[in-house]
Amino acid sequence: MRKKSGMTVIRKKRDFLIVLELPSKEDSHWVASAPSIGCVTQGRTRKQALDRIRRTIRFALETMEKEGETKASLIHIRPTEVVQVSV
Repeated sequence: MRKKSGMTVIRKKRDFLIVLELPSKEDSHWVASAPSIGCVTQGRTRKQALDRIRRTIRFALETMEKEGETKASLIHIRPTEVVQVSV
């Protein structure tokens, strides 16, 4: 919920596909990305990476709104499963 010109604006929550990359031996950070909006961040833990990607997405959406970009410019992705296979 947000105040705008004396009015209360209620925002509908939206879902974004988040890709989490597990820490490697060389780098102990989790990498979280939201490909549909072009956001990437990292965290020392899975929880921290997810918290940061939420904040990053919110910031990106607010910036788009301030700059007049339409919500239609977002790429919407259907629910997807990301899996790793060994060959």
